[in-house]
Amino acid sequence: MTSPTGSLKIVFCYTHLRRSAVFGTASRLRSADTAGGVKVAGTSLQFSDTVKLLGFVFDQALSMDRHVSSVVSSCNFHICALRHVRPRLTLDAAKFVAVSIVGVRLDYCNSLLYGTSQRNLDRRQRLQNSLARVVTQAPRCSSATELRRQLLWLLIRQRVNFKLGTIRVIHTGTPAYLACELHRHQPLRSGTTTRGVTSTCCLCTGYLEQKKTCFHP
Repeated sequence: MTSPTGSLKIVFCYTHLRRSAVFGTASRLRSADTAGGVKVAGTSLQFSDTVKLLGFVFDQALSMDRHVSSVVSSCNFHICALRHVRPRLTLDAAKFVAVSIVGVRLDYCNSLLYGTSQRNLDRRQRLQNSLARVVTQAPRCSSATELRRQLLWLLIRQRVNFKLGTIRVIHTGTPAYLACELHRHQPLRSGTTTRGVTSTCCLCTGYLEQKKTCFHP
């Protein structure tokens, strides 16, 4: 989008499935004319505050606040449900449920959170701390540091950095001592395509419970 004088503004217009949004810095968005929306194939679309793409919620300033709020709401619901059934589960079963239902939501597209505000990271970290207490049936006032160590869970920030580091190793092949430990996942069934990567060393994106872990950048 351009200003009346013709100078280029750092504002991007995105249109997807009858929803459109303008992305840019707060100052650029204030000066951008978004009242009229945008026309696509003869159809007028009004700009939305957020756009959801592949399950990730993008806000206009790309602060990731809306997405984090959505994840927090969803995870709190599932953590509460797990707390009710936890007494009937073994520790291994509880860890499996926690990782499968809540952990995947914390990990999904978390590389996009690199550089986000500390507040957003802290909100997600509180979720993981609460999940660790539920899994281990620890009191709510107990410290989560030792619980995460027992469960072999990385911190939220470490999980983001680890995923970015893994992607870098996959695409650049450096450092060599890590690249040699990563191998393309071979599906058990023929004709099945996957982009996963299998690690033969004791590495993972946050849950160090198995010697072999599939990575999905």
